[in-house]
Amino acid sequence: MTFADGKLVSIDNLTSTDDSNVKYYTRAAEGTSKYTGVVAQLIEKQSSADIDVVTNATCSSKTLVAIYEDAYAQAVAANSQATAAEVDTAEDAEAEEPDDAEETPEEEAAEEVSAEENESEAEEAEDTEEAETADESTEAQEAEQAAPAEQEAEESAAEEKQEKQESAEESAAEETPQQSEEDATE
Repeated sequence: MTFADGKLVSIDNLTSTDDSNVKYYTRAAEGTSKYTGVVAQLIEKQSSADIDVVTNATCSSKTLVAIYEDAYAQAVAANSQATAAEVDTAEDAEAEEPDDAEETPEEEAAEEVSAEENESEAEEAEDTEEAETADESTEAQEAEQAAPAEQEAEESAAEEKQEKQESAEESAAEETPQQSEEDATE
């Protein structure tokens, strides 16, 4: 029995250890002018359900159906094992695949664009950070420079005020004795 893509496609080379059965299993397999053979029915229906036995070859017809069921079960099991082996092989290949596997040109281009974008964003962030740091540094320097200038201006204003006050006191002190002399002369 030959299966392809999960379907029975042929049953060939039927043999028996008892030569007296050849006429029965041949009749069961090929059928007669009145009855369709079991092989044709199995290929058409792709199932052992509702298979009509060939008259005068009933036991051989049932045996062919039983052989089909056994062969089908083996084919399904073999296919399952092959599929499982393919999955295992694919998983093993995937697990062994190096991270730097060859990429398609589209993947490489997309990766380059992404890398350039990331680099550009990093440079912009760095420039922004440097500018902010420079602004903060400049503000701090200006504040440091302004503080002594303001302090100097305040000290200068205080000194000037004190000088004026001293000058005013000196003037007042000088005027007072003159006034006394003038008052006394009168």
